[in-house]
Amino acid sequence: MGVSLRTVRNKIREYGLPAWSPLMSWMNSAPMMLLERYLDGTSMRQTLVSTTIANVDTPGYSRQVPNLEETTPVQIGNNTFGTGVDLASVTSLRDSVLDLRVNQETQQQGQLNAFISTGQQIQALFNETNGTGLQAPLTAFFTSLSQLSTNPVTLILDKAF
Repeated sequence: MGVSLRTVRNKIREYGLPAWSPLMSWMNSAPMMLLERYLDGTSMRQTLVSTTIANVDTPGYSRQVPNLEETTPVQIGNNTFGTGVDLASVTSLRDSVLDLRVNQETQQQGQLNAFISTGQQIQALFNETNGTGLQAPLTAFFTSLSQLSTNPVTLILDKAF
């Protein structure tokens, strides 16, 4: 059973201690320190889990896992008491093959975007909707070339005289 507040007050009066003394000794006790360590580890783990859940749809985010490490135990007489765990590190779980493929596809996407951009610039040069494109002069050139290939002597004489 627990100790009642009345019993604590009576002990404080009996020993003539300040009112905070029993509380401070209890707060600095080994079980309280173990509890504090446990709560810190659990809180960090919970934070990592909630971060992972919150970012599940974020592109490029990977799951994080806490790596807990046992702290040095305390030996009192013939008994050994554990002192809990500490958060050693946080590991981001990533698939190296998947990362490699994503990097390759990202590079290819960049190359294709550059190709499309160049193609759009060339397409703008051939724009015939407002009559300023290259299609008409190129068509005239290739028509002349075609005529020259069919009857080269006649065209030369026509141009000379």
